[in-house]
Amino acid sequence: MHCALHRKLPLRELADASGLSVSRLCHLFHNQTGMSPRRYLKAARLAGAKEFLEVSSLSVKEVAAQAGFNHVGRFIGDFRKAYGLTPSKHRRKVLDARWISKQPKPVNRAPLARFGYE
Repeated sequence: MHCALHRKLPLRELADASGLSVSRLCHLFHNQTGMSPRRYLKAARLAGAKEFLEVSSLSVKEVAAQAGFNHVGRFIGDFRKAYGLTPSKHRRKVLDARWISKQPKPVNRAPLARFGYE
């Protein structure tokens, strides 16, 4: 499943690959993961998209396509529901955090004051 996140993945194809009926596959999958194959696939795609946003300069539309979403609007809504931010706001937050962590740290002058430096 993880190897095919970027493309449409019908349950019939998964069932055939595992030698199970669709209903048996769904039952066993839910028992093992606590979610349906469709929900699991969406969560995996969103996690992949989140990583793309953090490490690439692809547009949100390109990230959505790379992660297997056909509709960018639906991707944005699903991403916001999953992570609390739109994809572009998430990327901005990550980039801001990286920028801030690269700034020089202010010097704590209190210990220096004991020696006459201020």
